Amino acid sequence: MADENVNVSFEESESPNGDTTQVEDDSNSPEVNDDINVVGQAIDFEIVGLFSSTNGRSCCIHKVCGKDVASGDLVRLVRTVVDINGKTESAIKLVKIIDGVDGCTVGFVPRVQAKLPKVVNCLDKFAVVRELHSISLNSCKREKSHKNRGVASATLLDYITRDE
Repeated sequence: MADENVNVSFEESESPNGDTTQVEDDSNSPEVNDDINVVGQAIDFEIVGLFSSTNGRSCCIHKVCGKDVASGDLVRLVRTVVDINGKTESAIKLVKIIDGVDGCTVGFVPRVQAKLPKVVNCLDKFAVVRELHSISLNSCKREKSHKNRGVASATLLDYITRDE
């Protein structure tokens, strides 16, 4: 089976009335476009909107649930419906697993990625957060995290290899 690579970049911006919109970034920099990688069977993707409180990303415990995410946290991909600029859209949210049960919604898979068959087939599967871009040594990742209100890299658990 041939290795397959898919790269998509995504930005979320805020309109003057506070609504968020999401647009595809046309930058060709490999560091900026490293959102989803499918190499063989492994699936790496990004979580956006960690530092935003809209569309269910706040609760009675956290003002912004995604600020509580750390490297190594377990999340689950869940299909949901969100309101973006008055339009209802299907989305894939990431729910943090706390003590073995679903906890807070911490972010979303970028909308351009949420339509890809490789990602849709991962619904209700678990992933581990690998890196928070806001504290990355890579300046492009930090900038992208700022533009998208918090970005993290994650890997689907089904495809993590075990060291022998």
